[in-house]
Amino acid sequence: MGYFDALLRYFEFWGRTSRAQYWTYQLLMLVAVVAGFFADVGAIRAGVEQSHFGVIVMFVAIFHYIPSVTSTIRRLHDINKSGWWYLLYLVPFGGLLVLYWMCCRGDLNDNAYGPPSAGRADSPNFGYVPPSGRVVRMGSNAPRTAAAFEPQSISSTRFI
Repeated sequence: MGYFDALLRYFEFWGRTSRAQYWTYQLLMLVAVVAGFFADVGAIRAGVEQSHFGVIVMFVAIFHYIPSVTSTIRRLHDINKSGWWYLLYLVPFGGLLVLYWMCCRGDLNDNAYGPPSAGRADSPNFGYVPPSGRVVRMGSNAPRTAAAFEPQSISSTRFI
């Protein structure tokens, strides 16, 4: 569920992401990029695309860029590091340190970035539960009245 969790939390920099969620997202993102590459190659062989190689791969990469950044920042939060450490990718060989941190086990207890993520395999609430205080609700919380339906006569000549 890590892939869809990362896509549902597209612009969400707060909170934490477990190691399993992070690597599931990264693996399925890689599969999507490889599938896009083969779709591009198939489009060229079929004659659909001539001069625009990589359009599908570029779309898949752009679509997955922001969730990749946000899930990495949430993963850094899981090991009690600031999201600003993500900027190590701009330093030569700094990405290797971030990659090492992505493989480290997260904090099992609450840390400065909130409680452990609910997607953790050892969590009793396995699945996504948004942290309290930041829940977005659509509509109102007012109780709904029951709709009053009038009985209709059933025609024996109707099929549907």
